[in-house]
Amino acid sequence: MITDVRHISKHNSIFVPLTEIICSFTEQIQKFKGGEKKQLKGGLDLTLRIFTGTHASFVSQRLAEHIKANNFEHNPFELIWEQRHLLGRIKEDKRELPYAVWEHTIPIKMFRETLISATRKSDLLKIIEDYPGVAWITREENNELNKKYRSSRPNGFLVCYESVGIKLLSEQDYRKLNP
Repeated sequence: MITDVRHISKHNSIFVPLTEIICSFTEQIQKFKGGEKKQLKGGLDLTLRIFTGTHASFVSQRLAEHIKANNFEHNPFELIWEQRHLLGRIKEDKRELPYAVWEHTIPIKMFRETLISATRKSDLLKIIEDYPGVAWITREENNELNKKYRSSRPNGFLVCYESVGIKLLSEQDYRKLNP
């Protein structure tokens, strides 16, 4: 079931040290009594981007259909952000852009602030463990999502995605569509 997908379920050997780094940054931000936490938050943001950059947890049905229709041999669950151009290109405002967008299901800033608000390390670990991951979606889907939900996901990412017409597939569902 798509609601059971967790980012740490794949490549989990890298997540042990990354989780410790995330916890360390979070604890230092919480302890810091100075006025400016910008650099610490920036460090946490970079660490979260590394943490979320290992693989995608989802692909939109529209992107899956595009991959199949264009006979792309790349499995989107094996690709990382830097490889986004391998799934095609699209013209938008006289610019050529990747057709696929690497979309954080929970925006980094929202993820960071949720971590910072945790009061115990066990809460931090649960937030990290429950992170659903990143989704490959089409450029058009991303534009629609950003109109309403650029930096937040009220009522959860699935509700927000569904409200703008994005249907997500897990890797298991994708394999059924693209054997």
